[in-house]
Amino acid sequence: MIIKKYKNLNQRKRLVLGIILLFILLLTPLYFFVLAENNIDNKQQILSTISKHKQEEEINPIQKCFSLPEGRDACYFNLCEKENPYLCAEDLLESTVKISGPEQAMEALNDMMASSLFGIASGHQLAHIIGKTTSHHYGLNIEAFLRCTPDFNFGCQHGFFEDILTIQNDPVKVALEICESAPQKPYLDKFYCYHGMGHGFMLVASYHLKDALSLCDQLPTLQTQNACYEGVFMENEDGFSEGIRLEEMGFTKDDVLAPCNRVEDKYRNECYGEHGVYIMQHSNLSIRDASLVCLEAGDYTQECINSLAVLAIAFGWHELLRGSFEGTPAETTAYLCSQFLPEYIEVCQIIAISNMLNKDRTDIQMKMNAPDFCLAFQNNTSDCFKIIGAELFEFTQDHNEVIRGCNKAPEEYRESCYEGGGITIR
Repeated sequence: MIIKKYKNLNQRKRLVLGIILLFILLLTPLYFFVLAENNIDNKQQILSTISKHKQEEEINPIQKCFSLPEGRDACYFNLCEKENPYLCAEDLLESTVKISGPEQAMEALNDMMASSLFGIASGHQLAHIIGKTTSHHYGLNIEAFLRCTPDFNFGCQHGFFEDILTIQNDPVKVALEICESAPQKPYLDKFYCYHGMGHGFMLVASYHLKDALSLCDQLPTLQTQNACYEGVFMENEDGFSEGIRLEEMGFTKDDVLAPCNRVEDKYRNECYGEHGVYIMQHSNLSIRDASLVCLEAGDYTQECINSLAVLAIAFGWHELLRGSFEGTPAETTAYLCSQFLPEYIEVCQIIAISNMLNKDRTDIQMKMNAPDFCLAFQNNTSDCFKIIGAELFEFTQDHNEVIRGCNKAPEEYRESCYEGGGITIR
């Protein structure tokens, strides 16, 4: 029937219909070709996505270790294969910052430092790596800075400024923009920000001490300047290397107290407070000998002793300083504090307990029980528990919290702890 009708059409209609049919015949293969191409593109996109995820897993394998309830250090170490453990730790920590942020990276660093597998003596410079990666990856802002935890002697915060200030035309202006946006409370956030700035200024000044201090002098208040000075002198100590830029850094071979006894008086408090590493290295790693050197600091003897006490409580220094002594971390710290001249043992106790009770510190060197520390002293144990009470009140300003904390001490020392916190129990 259809064929019959088709034959009855006139010549023009047959021609038009023929062209339409021919056009359809020509388009049909093209349609299937395009459909096939789209399928190929979709398949390639899927494969590309899978490949990308696979590459990310290969680049960031440390992420697989995060969920393990235990043995994470072994998991990290296995990723190193035959690579140098320290260089491997740097790579893994950089990767962790980018995946999960500096908080997770600092936790991973704690795992590494608590392990004997990596064999790394100090985590401070590795924390610097975390800070540098944080600023580079998350930007130049106070929110990114405050993500750095204070573990490992605030290495993350120091590294943060080291990264950003070395690439800025006006480092003081940039640093002010970041630190002045820090919250007023807690005050320490702003203090540590300016302290970290001091580390960055030393790099900007290529370790020329006077130039770095002059940058700190441009800050708006005495408090911010002092925090900056402290960071400068700490970086000066960390960056010291025998025979390299001695004159610029202020060190001399015949004067152990230099540069602290040669800089302007306004800088000396912070300088002596960070000078312990240099003194210890030039005192045969003897706390007693180093203490005798500090006696020559005159009005700044207390600050000098403080700098030595910080080393005595740091786990990274225990292997170097304890000699043949064997004991728990608390016992070793008490032993090292006992090596100070008698009139300065209490200084070491105060600094140790203050760090132990600081809830903002989570690094391995602060995971120590204050009562165990005090019980490790053969003499003046009661005085040590008084310090616990005093420091508890200093942190909390709450007598109920002091009582709660003191009740963790052995019963025979609780009254001393209460007394230190200003509490009389009748």
